[in-house]
Amino acid sequence: MLFLALMSSPGHLMVRAEGQRAREVSEQVLAMAERLHQPWMLGIAYALRAESLLWFGQPEAALAHCEKSLAALGSGDQAQSQFPHFTTIFPTLTRSLWLLGFPERARRAADETISKARALKNTLAVMVSLTLWDLNRFLRDLVRTRNHAEAAIALGSEYGIRPLELLAIGQRAWGLVQENPRNADLATSRSCIA
Repeated sequence: MLFLALMSSPGHLMVRAEGQRAREVSEQVLAMAERLHQPWMLGIAYALRAESLLWFGQPEAALAHCEKSLAALGSGDQAQSQFPHFTTIFPTLTRSLWLLGFPERARRAADETISKARALKNTLAVMVSLTLWDLNRFLRDLVRTRNHAEAAIALGSEYGIRPLELLAIGQRAWGLVQENPRNADLATSRSCIA
């Protein structure tokens, strides 16, 4: 139970700009997971540590921890065992690859993640995969951004997953502004929401 409570702390601390404390908590979570020898705990703990390292500008170390996380979690077919992949590991993995100068590897990892989520037939995993990637914005891939946003908006609307639908609407607005800076007005932003 303590592990479950601690595993959400690093993300919360990062949002509050308490990076050093988040790093310390991610180290504690990893130490606990190593003591308990539970693969799912190790997978999550390595992913949290990777995210913390990435925030501290250490993409090489983050990438290594992402790989350890994927190895610990294995390749189980059940969506529940795979969900940490979609929420933490894959976003950190793609950002690490991009920051290390491997944009095509990052793009392939993102595409594989979306395909895997679709194969699991897990709507939430698909939406997370389509909306949590900064990769499309890093690559300035407007068509890809729009396609992912539209797919996520449709899923969010159909299944009532409003927070991720709103995130996708924001991504669609970002794409419109990137296409033409004159779209950065309030009327265009409102049209994205409609």
